[in-house]
Amino acid sequence: MGFTDKKKIRAQAAENYHRALNLESRIRCVNEVLLATAWYTTQILAAATECVRQINAALPYFIWKGAIFKVPLSTLQKPKDSGGRALIRIMAKGMALFVLRMERQKQQSGTFATDWLNKWRLNGRIPNPPDIKWIPVKLDYLYRYNIEAAYMPTRGTLES
Repeated sequence: MGFTDKKKIRAQAAENYHRALNLESRIRCVNEVLLATAWYTTQILAAATECVRQINAALPYFIWKGAIFKVPLSTLQKPKDSGGRALIRIMAKGMALFVLRMERQKQQSGTFATDWLNKWRLNGRIPNPPDIKWIPVKLDYLYRYNIEAAYMPTRGTLES
């Protein structure tokens, strides 16, 4: 996620901050409206840890509207049947979208991404633990993909 994405999320949060929403509606607003730009961007570039940290720091302020009593994000991220509110985990969803996009890139031909994946042997099953020493750190998205894809199970034919 880039600098402009954080600014867009911040602007949308400011726009929706003074609306009279209950807790459930605020969490739905975060999941469906505020983070929509982030989901779009993380399909192309892996989410930077610092960006996710800053967004996670800002979300409770929006959700609780500065109230004294606050529940930690980890509790809000639990499923509703476990006492949480099903708030989406930004890093987990971002990496899942990114890995899915890279998996689709493997199946295409004639793109730069496919050429890079072939060059560094990332087009097949990635060994676990991943061997990352031969991918340039400058290509951060391939570097991160190599690390994450080794631990992701292959997608089933019936999965959407």
